[in-house]
Formats: sequence, C-alpha cells, structure tokens
Amino acid sequence: MPRLSLIFSCLLASASAWSHVSESGFREALASNDMSLSSHEPPSKTLESEWVTLQQTEPRALSVDCLDHAQLCAELDVASFPAIRLYDRDGTIRRYRGPKNAKSISAFLKRTARPPVSDVDESSVTEFLSSDDIVFVARRGDHDDTTHLDSRYRDIASRYSDRYTFGTVPTAPGPAFESPSEVVSCFNNRDGLRHALSEADLVDATALESFIHRCSAPLVPEMTRRNERDILSNGKSIVYFFSPSETARESHAVAMHALAIKYAKFLTFVTVDSAQYPEMVAGMGLCGGAAGTGLSVQNPHVEQIFPMPELSDPTSVQPDEVERFIVEISQGKVAPWDGKIGGEEDDDMEEVGARGVNEGSADQGHDEL
Repeated sequence: MPRLSLIFSCLLASASAWSHVSESGFREALASNDMSLSSHEPPSKTLESEWVTLQQTEPRALSVDCLDHAQLCAELDVASFPAIRLYDRDGTIRRYRGPKNAKSISAFLKRTARPPVSDVDESSVTEFLSSDDIVFVARRGDHDDTTHLDSRYRDIASRYSDRYTFGTVPTAPGPAFESPSEVVSCFNNRDGLRHALSEADLVDATALESFIHRCSAPLVPEMTRRNERDILSNGKSIVYFFSPSETARESHAVAMHALAIKYAKFLTFVTVDSAQYPEMVAGMGLCGGAAGTGLSVQNPHVEQIFPMPELSDPTSVQPDEVERFIVEISQGKVAPWDGKIGGEEDDDMEEVGARGVNEGSADQGHDEL
C-alpha cells in the first residue's frame, strides 16, 4: 500500500531550505496515494531538521508553503499552527497530537498502518509489548465477559489508536498478565512501568478510559498550555526543571525517574521549556528568562517557592542534588524565596509564580512539601 506524508509549512521561503511542491503536485500526490500527512508550522529550523530526518524513513514526505498557496491551505481548513494531520484518500482525517519530532511522527505513522486492535498470537506477544511507547493489551479467551470488555476495549481503541498501540493476547498466564484476574494490561515502555485492570475494576463504566489516561501519563511530564492546569491543581508540590533545550529536558526527565516514583505521593516532577514560559522562569526565582536553566520547587498550598542555588551543572541536575535539596526543604533548612532576583525585588514575580495554583495560608506552618 503506497503511503505519502505531506507537511504544510507556513514558512518564509527566504528563511528556509524547505523544498515545497506546487498545488498541482500536492493534488496529484493526494489522489495517487492512500495516506497523506500534513503539518502546519510557523518558521522553525528545528522542525525542518526533524522533517529531513523523517524523510530518511518516509521518502515520499512532501511540504507545501501555505504562504504561497493560501487558497489551498484555506480549502483544507488550515487555520492554526502548528498542526499535523493524516489524510486518507477516502476523506478520513486523523490529527496528530504528539511532539513535533521525527521519532514521534514516525511512530504515529506506524500506528496508522495497523488496525485499531491487533490480535496477537502467543509467539509474538513479547515483541508486541515493546512495539510502542505505550501498549495496551486485553485478554481474549475463556474469561467471563460480563462487563462487555471486548466491545468497550475496541471502542476505546478506535478513539486512541493514533496515540497508543492496542492489542488482544491469548488468555493468562503469559508475559502480558501477572495473574489470572487481570484482563487489561498497559506497558508504559517510556517510563518502564506496568499497570493492570481486573474484571472487578471494570464494573465502573469509566474505569477503562481512566486507565488509559493513568497509564499514558508521563512520569515526568513536560508542561504545556494543554496540561498546565492539571499540573498546577493536582494538590502536590511541584519540582520544576527549566531549560530551552529539548535534549536537556528529556535527559532530566529520565534522570528524575527514580525520584518521581519515590516521592509520587507528595511531589510532581515536571520539565518546562523556558522559551515557552519565560515569565515563569522569573516567577520561580530563577534568572535567564527565555534562555534560563535551573530548578525550583513550589508548594502551592502555602504559596512558597524554593529556587535551587549553586547547581554543579545547570544543564544537568543530578538526582542526588535534587533529593538533598528536597529533604532540606522538608526539614525547614531552606528559606522560601523572598521575591528578589539578583538582589532586585520585582513586585510582579510572586504573582506570576503563583498564577493558577491553589490558594493557601502562610500561617499553616513550615510545611514546605
């Protein structure tokens, strides 16, 4: 089955090395290929390099300049940037919601090539369980399907198969299930975690969808406009790592894995793109704005902030440094930030830092964490 990936890029020709196709070239490709991936993006050297990497495995990837072909892009309802969509020749459109990098886009294309639910045989179960960052499997076989698991599972897979991989596997025992009572398992290969549901859990009509969200949630998420409200209102103290470098943020998330598990009951570890949240860098008591790199702990209950000083390497904070800092805060050995950055007080900084968090009272004691 021929596949085509198309990327629409709202880019200035003089500022980019993109090789765009004409409107007629696009329409011809759309008519002669089964699938077309489109992305709509403002000027971005980063995306350009990722697209070049993607073309190594998707050689038919194309781009259309929406500045030169505004009417075409309007016809395709290209109204906001960035956006990536997969067009089937039959008119079906699937929206890509993941990171704008070659690895993630390639994984999305592989998912779309599979059925929403793959029926996996015993010989290929182990390979299937490691085939994607997030893999869900349901039992098929002799269990009593009083909760209508099969129909519910296939329904939810049809809605999430663009983001995660779904399959059914032979009845337990086996590599997918640790006990005969388990009927759905999730393998979060990104964080090395496994979750499971039993038949009894599925009595709750919302259990399966809640399970999808719980298992797929990153252990150390990156803050975005979409998830920031959930992060700020989850009732836990937050350990922020700020950096404009995607590589540094990804490395930090991996390094904090063990601490995030150890302190999961009390703390949320997150990474933040300084370039996307420059006002928040200052609001958390750190310098540098859009180029800032550093770590800060926030207790939203009492509205206290604890910037981490004197990092041995601001671009690579070590887990033992972070844990020591956390413990010292909990022991009352670290004073909360006084609102001054570099000796200068800014009346707006604390307001920015506390934006969107739960209100607390400063007279609740020195309960920093």
